[in-house]
Amino acid sequence: MHSYRNGAVLKGGKYSTKIIDEISSKLNRNKSVVINITGPPGVGKTWLGLSFAEFFDDKFHILDVPAPDPREDSGQVCFDREHIMHLVGEHSPLKRGQVIVLDEAHFGIGARGFQNRDQVEIVNLIAAIRSKGYMLIIVTLHSSMLDKIPREYVTNYEFSVYDEGIARVYSRFFPTFAKKAFNKSKGVLKVCLPGGYEAATDTGCDNPDCLECKFMKAKEENPDRCYNIRAIYERRKVEFINKMSQKDDSIPTKKRTREERISLLLENKDLWNINRKGNILLSSIQTILADNGEPSGENTARSLKNQIEADHPDIAPSN
Repeated sequence: MHSYRNGAVLKGGKYSTKIIDEISSKLNRNKSVVINITGPPGVGKTWLGLSFAEFFDDKFHILDVPAPDPREDSGQVCFDREHIMHLVGEHSPLKRGQVIVLDEAHFGIGARGFQNRDQVEIVNLIAAIRSKGYMLIIVTLHSSMLDKIPREYVTNYEFSVYDEGIARVYSRFFPTFAKKAFNKSKGVLKVCLPGGYEAATDTGCDNPDCLECKFMKAKEENPDRCYNIRAIYERRKVEFINKMSQKDDSIPTKKRTREERISLLLENKDLWNINRKGNILLSSIQTILADNGEPSGENTARSLKNQIEADHPDIAPSN
């Protein structure tokens, strides 16, 4: 039996801890580690990710609500792109070997088409995370919800959580004779989960007399508020979901017609990229459509591009 945080992990038989030793070895050799934690709702995906982050990073922390500006947030759980950019940028508060947890990843790096500008940016950010030696933990419902690049070529491990705190662990290999990566089973990992989060009492652990919450980190203005990572994460997630719902409410439900989309592209012809043959690059059409909240799939963008080139053969961007 291996002591692990507030519980225990069994060695041998059904459960195994060898994956912890393998990841530790990679980090000690300054190798990049990217983990994708998947599974249905309510089985403890995020808690497993937070437990791993605390295990490998003694300085792992999350800032409480109200959330600071994402460009100044030193907390290591990210919900939006601006926050990730700050953590991997020039003035990053992190050091090599520390952990970044990307929760609700389908909002930022969902499988929506690589040519979208947002996708290019997030893939570049993941490349920066790997080059700087940070450990990245991505939490999604299913690996197919990630874009192809991070899913096929970036992820080192997948933790498939199928019961509370219990996950099947796979490592990913990229052999030269195969077109796609394949998974190799590393056994089953078990992490003890805390009790449920109580929003009414602002507690996030299973012990109402938790010393960490009531004495070590409590503030004078609210001595009964729980300040452990579990409770802070839940408060931050609720705040993030509320912001996302407000964004959804602000998006107009009426979409532009085909003629209106063509007019939109013509109005933004300064943003077009032209190749040597004088044709408009499809990626620039997709970028304009995505920035204006329009469908930017490859087939839609190619159809609009072909019609513009057919109707306006002599048009050229002003730049």
